[in-house]
Amino acid sequence: AGTKILRITPPVPGVDGQDIFGKKISGTGRRVEIRAGKNVKDNNGVFLATAKGRVVVADKSVRVEPIQQVTGDVDFKSGNVNFFGVVQIDRDVLDEFKVKGDQGVRVSGMAGSAHIESAQGDVEIGGGMQGMGRGTVVAGGKVKVKYLNHAEVRAAGDVTVFAESVNSKITSGGKVYVHGKIVGGEIHGQSSLEVVSLGSPLGIKTLVVLAKPDGIVLVRKILHARSIVRIGGHSHEFLDDVPGPIRVTFDVKTHAFKILPGS
Repeated sequence: AGTKILRITPPVPGVDGQDIFGKKISGTGRRVEIRAGKNVKDNNGVFLATAKGRVVVADKSVRVEPIQQVTGDVDFKSGNVNFFGVVQIDRDVLDEFKVKGDQGVRVSGMAGSAHIESAQGDVEIGGGMQGMGRGTVVAGGKVKVKYLNHAEVRAAGDVTVFAESVNSKITSGGKVYVHGKIVGGEIHGQSSLEVVSLGSPLGIKTLVVLAKPDGIVLVRKILHARSIVRIGGHSHEFLDDVPGPIRVTFDVKTHAFKILPGS
């Protein structure tokens, strides 16, 4: 705090020039218009940081975003991480370690059977989570992760899995997107689930629960037998494979599930 991060130099008289047609171009300087943003104080053109963090210059303002960066793994050398701002992990989070960032957590690598939490922000795990039944992610915002294997995610916002979810539990206060397959485990969302493949050819029980009665499950490729879909408290277990793309909904008027062509 109190560190000088930017100084505005007043314009000085310039030298006139000319364009390619010989027309005169004035050399008059102009003052740079920039204002102090979050965690920054303007002291007569000298901008001072009022908090530790990362300097961001955008939209004609300069601000300091509280961020703690771990350049390696979260392991015995770094210890657990607990920070009031954003936490950036450049590599992996090893088994049994904890990472908490109130404003957000970004992991560039993968996470093992660790606990990763952001009370108010989003959590992103670039390399996925190999949870071994103990790995957990908790977010007050959204969660984005490459894959989940024997892990649990609880998010107030949307959850996006870019590859697959295997024997994992996802609880979302919004929508759930899985750009690959869901095999086993449970998916709990509010209004919708979008997935490429639901269930397994081996008949592994897979449960999808949507809280809203007008919820929609969109399956792009195939919905396997033994998949259970519960919408607004009403359940249906599929006894046979159903090729996609399909939309699974519940008709509140007829009290019956409908399988419609997907979009």
